[in-house]
Amino acid sequence: DRRKDLVFFQNGMLDPLLEKYGLQLSPSNPNASTQCLVYFAVAKLGDKPMDGVTDLNPEGLTAAFGRHAESLARRLRSAGLSCKVPVEVIFQGMMLEKLIWISSFMLAGVKNGEVTVGEVEKDCTADVTVLIQELLASCRDANPFALFASDAAVTARLLAYGRSVAHFPTAMKEFPWRNGYFWDISQAALSEEKADPTPTHSTWLKEYAPSVVPSDALALAMVAAPDESTDASDEPEASPTDNTAEPKSVTKDPAYALLFDCDGVIVLTEELHRKAYNGAFEH
Repeated sequence: DRRKDLVFFQNGMLDPLLEKYGLQLSPSNPNASTQCLVYFAVAKLGDKPMDGVTDLNPEGLTAAFGRHAESLARRLRSAGLSCKVPVEVIFQGMMLEKLIWISSFMLAGVKNGEVTVGEVEKDCTADVTVLIQELLASCRDANPFALFASDAAVTARLLAYGRSVAHFPTAMKEFPWRNGYFWDISQAALSEEKADPTPTHSTWLKEYAPSVVPSDALALAMVAAPDESTDASDEPEASPTDNTAEPKSVTKDPAYALLFDCDGVIVLTEELHRKAYNGAFEH
């Protein structure tokens, strides 16, 4: 089993995935993998990598942790890229900081018309600062053993990194690995009738990036699914010959529809897919 020799280069929250396969970082886990927190970037294929150095951190921000961290750092340094090898609690805080950066800058950029990262840092500072501080507070509560700098220091560091990659575009993507981490924390709090720990983040996601947010209507429909224990005698029965009876449907809100994506089949069943697709919308 060579899984423990895997090295993950990340730009989001990988902890749930690693835990699923028993690769999570832990001193007690013999199969713990190696993670590299990437701050360097390549604009396009063939371009020279741009190191993650900023005016506040000229030593670089990229970091690695795990059994192969030292070897990986040497390899990156040989290519002219910086790489730190911090202890676990510091690496965890750095990883969450990077998650905060990508989640806050992308959402603030989309809110303001998909402007560049540099425009977010320069012209939308108030928006991105609100997000950074909300998400940082959420991370502190959810990860009590991770080490973070002060709110002001984290905010300054993330804004500085924004300046160093100013030409990068903003877009909402990879939701489960980025903003989805904070969305799930919010939904868990709300399900327990607690206050949303990141209200601005949640509101802006629903307003400016609704396509990436899990459908509330679908979630409500699942919760409101008919109770199978209901006495059937309580429901009116349509006569087999009654052509006026409306078909039964679980649709609660006609503004939403269930779409079937029929791509990627491995057998020729397109006609059956067409009939199933059309039949679904007869209701």
